[in-house]
Amino acid sequence: MLRPAEIEAIRRAFVRLMPDTASVQRFNQQSFQWVTIGSEPCRVIPKRAITSDGGGGLEGITLWNILLPYDSDVEPGDRLTVGSEVYSVTDADRHRTEPFTLIAQCTRL
Repeated sequence: MLRPAEIEAIRRAFVRLMPDTASVQRFNQQSFQWVTIGSEPCRVIPKRAITSDGGGGLEGITLWNILLPYDSDVEPGDRLTVGSEVYSVTDADRHRTEPFTLIAQCTRL
């Protein structure tokens, strides 16, 4: 088991390896607008997946994992803007033991 100081050192190392910045947006129910709630360092990683096209064939699609600092305020339904690309967060992996990063699973809009 890692000591708390070791975990924190690994977390800092991961943040130093994140070359991009994500603008985090959340939909405001009162104003019916997307509101920027912050920005976080990030790394965008494409992830290939195979799905059925509905007619019995297989189709390759690209999903996206976006690595963020482990304590980032990112939830499913949020949007992440990285450069000129916008991603919709479908899941935020918060259930790992000793997380070093937050992994946001996304689709590109």
